[in-house]
Amino acid sequence: MNRAGQMRPFSSSYEFVLGEAKNFFDYDAHAIDRLMALADRFGQKPYLAVATLKDAFTDAEKEILRAASKKGYRMIPLTRLELDPYDLHKRFAGTRHKYAVSLRDLSEACVAVNLGINFTRNSVRHIPDPDLKRAMARSHVKLFLSPGDSGQIISEGAVPDYLVTDSMIDRYLVIEPPQAAVVPEFDPIINEIERAYVFGLFFSALSAASVATERTLNLLRITLHPFHPGTATELEGLGPIENWKKNIDALVDWGYLQEDEFTTALRKQYRVRSKYLHNGPLDELAADTLTSINVAYELLKKTLAFPDSLFSFANGGINCKDPSHPLFIAFYKPIIVTDPPPPAAT
Repeated sequence: MNRAGQMRPFSSSYEFVLGEAKNFFDYDAHAIDRLMALADRFGQKPYLAVATLKDAFTDAEKEILRAASKKGYRMIPLTRLELDPYDLHKRFAGTRHKYAVSLRDLSEACVAVNLGINFTRNSVRHIPDPDLKRAMARSHVKLFLSPGDSGQIISEGAVPDYLVTDSMIDRYLVIEPPQAAVVPEFDPIINEIERAYVFGLFFSALSAASVATERTLNLLRITLHPFHPGTATELEGLGPIENWKKNIDALVDWGYLQEDEFTTALRKQYRVRSKYLHNGPLDELAADTLTSINVAYELLKKTLAFPDSLFSFANGGINCKDPSHPLFIAFYKPIIVTDPPPPAAT
């Protein structure tokens, strides 16, 4: 019952956790395989909590736990830093769930801080079992239906299955957003594009994707121009522009984009954007929306979402291959590299 005396809807749904705990001994593959085999005996896949009193899992343990996550098991890897925290929200400050209020939040936050990977969006899309993939996708899409400003904790079990259609699941699985963008302002845009497309709001999704592409091109050109003095002089000192071609040409000349299949699609995308911005026909809206989303996401992945060409992911960490690269200096270094504090005055 809430403060107004109204009864809240009763739900008999549940979330189940299986777990194993060790003190300072390491987990081996056999222990995790045994836990996964037990989880497979339940109709609704439980969360798998794996706890240690160590401050961190070993590299070998991380690889075993990552493999379990990639198979679709919902892991909650807990170290002493989560089991005995003073301020847990500080531990999760760099994740999407600084204040974890559900098992799903806790799982995703722990996987991020302890295994060094973010399975919030894309792990479901790579589950090999098609039935499990769709079941997991349905649970993710259910939370899209929860209002972000409700002030209530809404779990996936509180949302009826019938509110998530097969076509919504299909659309959820067909796109692959960036795991994270180094520029925080793009995270809500990425989320809004995905949510609108899954709901079948094609015009909204296409519009958001086109805006994201234009903002990305302008941000890249404006921020990177000082690294290339004496080039693209007609753009020097200019703020945002609507001319995608000039932005793309500059980024190609500077080496951040190549004249390949993607850049060809990026150039064509301006015509798609103009078609819907003005008075073009809407007969290909669904297909054009998917293309627009893929282009927007791929541009981010190549530049502002930790591109593979510039970063490697190993041993639970992110390593820059070339710290002298202008992309790293302009966008990544300010947030992931800090100067040491000055020496204390004597």
